[in-house]
Amino acid sequence: MSPDSTPAGGPGQDRRGAAVVVNPSKFDDDDAREEFRRTVTAALTGAGYEEPLWLETTEDDPGRAMTAQAREAGVGLVLAAGGDGTVRMVAAGLGESDIALGVLPMGTANLLARNLDLPQKLDEALEVAVGEGERRIDLVRISADDGEPDHFAVMAGIGADAVVMESANPDLKRVMGSAAYVFSAIQNADRPPLKAHIVLDKGRRREDKKIETFDREAVLMLVGNVGYLQAQIPLIPDAEPDDGRLDVLVASPKSQPGRLKLLLEVLFRRHHEDEAFDLLSGRRVEITVDHEEAYELDGDPIGHCTRLVAEVVPQALTVRVRPTDR
Repeated sequence: MSPDSTPAGGPGQDRRGAAVVVNPSKFDDDDAREEFRRTVTAALTGAGYEEPLWLETTEDDPGRAMTAQAREAGVGLVLAAGGDGTVRMVAAGLGESDIALGVLPMGTANLLARNLDLPQKLDEALEVAVGEGERRIDLVRISADDGEPDHFAVMAGIGADAVVMESANPDLKRVMGSAAYVFSAIQNADRPPLKAHIVLDKGRRREDKKIETFDREAVLMLVGNVGYLQAQIPLIPDAEPDDGRLDVLVASPKSQPGRLKLLLEVLFRRHHEDEAFDLLSGRRVEITVDHEEAYELDGDPIGHCTRLVAEVVPQALTVRVRPTDR
């Protein structure tokens, strides 16, 4: 059995009950939603759980209060059924607890599921979620300016990446999908770079040169807990979700044409080794920029800030995964 994939099943498996936090907007109609509920409930009761606590997200709350309700109910397993936003909210809410997270991917990117090699099909995802494999992974605690801290499991960014996501036309996204981000990137290509001051605690460059503080005129800065994003393209290939470290990518092109090229490479996760990139690793990073800028968590635009502080929380979350023998 893999050291990071331990057995959860058998006589000692946690049967305190289960909850399902689900995004109802993922269903075409009520019949589809009810069929999904029957399927999930059957899988849970068939594995020995009682009828699950069923909690639907809303436009105003993508899962925060629902996850808190599940914790208060004393369940041992919470299934997150939705896209990356729903999964992030549930993961953040379960952090530093002994409650397991099961992921039922229903989004487009499904970033955490893909990075942990979780199934994308419902029946297979349910088999894993009620099964025997568990893995403890890190979360990253992040705060913007003087706001309340939040958590993410995949990646956070400040700069052009977040601006493009924030300003992409919703109608174009529905019709054209990811191509809508190309138009948004072109519209934002003339944005001046951010004057950024970056402090990395106990940090090192990838070539093992120690670095703790530096300044850049950067288009964007990404903080990663995992390395693979859409289409399994390795944006930060050495990042691991359970290594007790976070990885930082800083993009600093020298010209406006270079900014657009670099932005498209990062946006579509096609970056290669380039002198315009700094790739760093540490346990805590503080990023301060010279004016308010958009930031995102796991691909969702969150707001604007001038300062982000991110710190890894090692082994903070238990996720149900495929059992692995090595």
